Amino acid sequence: MTRLADRHDETGLNRAGARQSWLVGLGLGVPAGFLLLEFPTAGLAIFAAAGAVLTIKGRASAGIGGLLVGTGGTWLALFARIKLTCPWDPATGTGCVATGIDAYLAVSLAIMAVGLGTSWFASLRTRSA
Repeated sequence: MTRLADRHDETGLNRAGARQSWLVGLGLGVPAGFLLLEFPTAGLAIFAAAGAVLTIKGRASAGIGGLLVGTGGTWLALFARIKLTCPWDPATGTGCVATGIDAYLAVSLAIMAVGLGTSWFASLRTRSA
């Protein structure tokens, strides 16, 4: 009787390994995404280090997909909150102004979409085994 962890794909890595790599990438992508906005140098260092470790030690496509989903999702949540809670009333001139926030939302969606695409590709490779 074989266990799920014993069934390997063509690269020698199993589904559990790909899932674990994706979750580690997601877990590192969330703080990296936040730090990229608040402390760009620290965020970039964490993002680059996480990407390197996930590529070397884990299932690269799954880990990088999780990293991008975490980063893009964090940015999307933060920028969407700003967009939704920053009302501007031009008649009275009150409220806050978040000019250019739409471009940041688009970049956030693009990063998350690339991460989801990479994750989907990784899942197809794992299922084909």
